[in-house]
Amino acid sequence: MSTTALQAKRAITVIPSDTIDIPLAGAYLSGVDDGTAVPTKLVDAAATFITSGVSAGDIIYDDTGGLIATVVSVDFETELTVSLVGMFIGAGGDVYSIYSPGNNNGATLYVGGAGDVTVITMGGDQVTLTAVPAGSFVPVQVTRVLSTGTTATDMLALW
Repeated sequence: MSTTALQAKRAITVIPSDTIDIPLAGAYLSGVDDGTAVPTKLVDAAATFITSGVSAGDIIYDDTGGLIATVVSVDFETELTVSLVGMFIGAGGDVYSIYSPGNNNGATLYVGGAGDVTVITMGGDQVTLTAVPAGSFVPVQVTRVLSTGTTATDMLALW
């Protein structure tokens, strides 16, 4: 009798989004925001956004706040415009990571906290997996976990 073993080489925390695919694992830039009064800006005085090759469409994780957005524009070496209003507004200190967008080739999900999971499959189908138990692997190749319809928590994408 043969068995199938999941032996992932890469993993990333999943932040559900109705519009942004799960990025490929491996942030190419990270830092800490300085805080700003402008609701659509990420400001980091220590950043090198232009030198590091950040561009519109890149995916930003607010690792502290558990939020996801895309880069709208690279305004200065130390400032970005982001798609999510209010993502980095406040006192600052949020850790962020920036990922290249691109085809993630479908990830297997690990669901740490029980609930429903609404996904877009690699084939483009939207399905809701109901009552997924905590500690489960979902054997469907997904490109996006939607925030609408998803109640499960603590998810990882595995490749």
